[in-house]
Amino acid sequence: MGHLSGEHNEQHPKQKRSCTSTSMPIYFVAILIIILVFCSSGIITQLNPFTNIANKRAEISTSSRLSGIEVLENFRQDSKESSPAVAATSTSSENIRLPTNLKPLSYNLVIKLYLPHYVKFPASKNLTTEGEVIIEMVVIQATNRIVLNMNSIILLFDGCEAHSNRVRLTITSISIEDHLDRVTFVLAETLHTGQQVSLKVKYSGFINDGMDGIYQDLYNDSQGNIK
Repeated sequence: MGHLSGEHNEQHPKQKRSCTSTSMPIYFVAILIIILVFCSSGIITQLNPFTNIANKRAEISTSSRLSGIEVLENFRQDSKESSPAVAATSTSSENIRLPTNLKPLSYNLVIKLYLPHYVKFPASKNLTTEGEVIIEMVVIQATNRIVLNMNSIILLFDGCEAHSNRVRLTITSISIEDHLDRVTFVLAETLHTGQQVSLKVKYSGFINDGMDGIYQDLYNDSQGNIK
């Protein structure tokens, strides 16, 4: 019995050493895996060009874009206060479509862009636009209104003119409908069938980072630099 008891007592330390030697590599492996995960995630973030481009886009001229949006919103508010209310408020297909009493014949569009790193200009004009369009039309059905689509631009009322047969027509009011993305020019006299009329519209706007209108985008060149 004493001999058996001695063998039993000697087995306990061996089992403890065995457990300790087995668990140590497991701890090292776990720590190594955690380090590799953190390192690889950091490397992937640094090598991902789309992440860099998205971050860079958010940094470029944020103040200029915000100031442009604020100007546009102020302009819309002022227009609503100064222009007569429009009866139609629904967005049915009948309201969305432009009237067919005028047929456009040609568009002459000139746009000036203020882009950084090209020429010097006031900082407030960075990423903004100035435009002028002359639309030649023929009257299909008698009307005293010219209705156009418009979105995210600021009309310069003093730069809007209408002419027919080299005679300037009086524009009595300009009404903007934001929910329909359109603007209506009301004339003092009626246009008759077959009559030709031209409308000149001057406006300003801003270059946004969305996917509508004039927008900016970034890319990586062959050297990996963001342009």
